[in-house]
Amino acid sequence: MKIGVIIPARNALPWIGEMLASIHSQTHSAQAYIAEDRSDDGTHEWLREHPELWASMRRNRKRLGWAGSLNAAAKLALADGCDAIFTASADDRLH
Repeated sequence: MKIGVIIPARNALPWIGEMLASIHSQTHSAQAYIAEDRSDDGTHEWLREHPELWASMRRNRKRLGWAGSLNAAAKLALADGCDAIFTASADDRLH
């Protein structure tokens, strides 16, 4: 079963690395799908420098907000063949 964690991200630079690391530390393999919502704190640039931490990432052409970015991330996960999708915030951690 392919598991996707969808993450809307806006100005999440202080937290996104810890969130992505927590996804990779799960006992069942899971992948991150991120919709980056036009951050101005360096989040997008940081994500581009760390492609090993996510399966798919897109930067929204315009700000879509939480719901729009969640839908955009879900489209990425579904297009990649995920069987199950979980939502998370960029400042969450999985335990």
